Amino acid sequence: MSTPSQRRSVADVLIEELLTSRRAPTDADIKEILQRLATAPLAKHNVRTTHRLRGAASGASLGREAPADLVHLLKRISEGQWSPSTTLEQYQEDLHAAAQVPSSRLAIYSDWHGALAVAVANTRDCVPDSRIGPRPEALLFVVYSAMSSTILTGYMASSLSVTRLGPDIRWLT
Repeated sequence: MSTPSQRRSVADVLIEELLTSRRAPTDADIKEILQRLATAPLAKHNVRTTHRLRGAASGASLGREAPADLVHLLKRISEGQWSPSTTLEQYQEDLHAAAQVPSSRLAIYSDWHGALAVAVANTRDCVPDSRIGPRPEALLFVVYSAMSSTILTGYMASSLSVTRLGPDIRWLT
């Protein structure tokens, strides 16, 4: 995930510390974590692709493995969340926007990826109409890994209850 040359951000350390200590976050802590989510790169490590996704790549040449950012975007396009014309840069902009809107919520939890932060916002506050797909959902979720210092994924869902956020999730806002 992270390479020796990659420097961990202050937010990465904060996320891990807040999870282990269970202390209440300060406003500055929350601001630091949201700022990181608003600027973090998408994960680019290779992941397996499905046969269905390889067939839906619409011009992109996907093998058995492909960069995670591209796979996640194509999955969201195939689900009808984003429009087929959405680029990786636009997808990343939309995910960054979820951490910047005043109404966004922030939570932390851990799973097999390690310490995670998730920003949740109203989809229509983050994704321009021109990029909304035919089957959008009400909420936009952005999942950030403190271990890799990257956004692992972003997706839309109808509500908090239909997501698979960790059982130890802790809402900070």
